Amino acid sequence: MTHHPAGFRPDEGPLHILDCAVALFAEEGFERPSHRDIAQRAGVAETYVRTLYPTKAAMIEALVEISSAQIADAVAGLTRAAARRDPEAGLRAVLTLLFETITDRELSAATRVVMAEGARFPGLAHHYRARVIDIGHTALAGLIAAGVEQGVFRPVNPDAANRVLIGPAVTQLLMSTVFARADDAPLDARAFANDLADLIFNGLKA
Repeated sequence: MTHHPAGFRPDEGPLHILDCAVALFAEEGFERPSHRDIAQRAGVAETYVRTLYPTKAAMIEALVEISSAQIADAVAGLTRAAARRDPEAGLRAVLTLLFETITDRELSAATRVVMAEGARFPGLAHHYRARVIDIGHTALAGLIAAGVEQGVFRPVNPDAANRVLIGPAVTQLLMSTVFARADDAPLDARAFANDLADLIFNGLKA
């Protein structure tokens, strides 16, 4: 049985604490907010927060596991299925999933924190790479290899192909955070993913 502090409400559980932590990290950076600050924002006891998440890095790792890592695992499953049937449709589906994730601020919260603070806190970056980037890279490389074997794609450098496929999602993340403006039009994730897929498969030449 889980023991909660007196007066605990379901909306003050682990997910609520992570939401409050990410909000503070976005406002003040990763280093400045303390466990006490996060507990006050969440409306719970500091000891409860420390019991769940002994370190702030543990908070980000938990957030990665319930958001970005699940997306990476979904990409891996999607590419395995598509490799046997239709590699091109699989890549289009992956691009759509990536952009739907990036445009969802809750799903992309961990990614945004890691991108902002990963250089200063390499443990965060290493965890994110192992649980998200490496899984996605392997999955996409496998899908591209299957497409080459089936004659759907021409032989290409898998690392270069991964950067071509993932690069636009990283760009969108930057444009929607660091370089965002109040007058930016909302992104239609599915339509944008289809436009990118068209560029990737057909290029710019008429």
